[in-house]
Amino acid sequence: MACGIAARAAQEAIGEARRRGIRAGLLRPRVLWPFPDAAIRDLAPAVETIVVAEMNLGQIVREVERAARGLVPVVSCSRADGEPLEPEQILASLEAATLAGRIA
Repeated sequence: MACGIAARAAQEAIGEARRRGIRAGLLRPRVLWPFPDAAIRDLAPAVETIVVAEMNLGQIVREVERAARGLVPVVSCSRADGEPLEPEQILASLEAATLAGRIA
């Protein structure tokens, strides 16, 4: 899951992940309020993990965890130093989740 500028980096990371044989997709909400609880609740049973790419200190990942209701692990990939999140950072989170056995 990613929104805003992080979604562009996430899309690139997902393309590379797929080239490496990692199954991945992107949930990109256009707005965060109201929060897309239903979309996350519907997605959670169908995936093995949710990686949240965000340009802050983890505020969105907590909302995703709440919406997922413990049905799936939620992994944070965040950056809050004023620089944009890079696709390589998101890809590293996807690969780490794969190595941990969270993504098939």
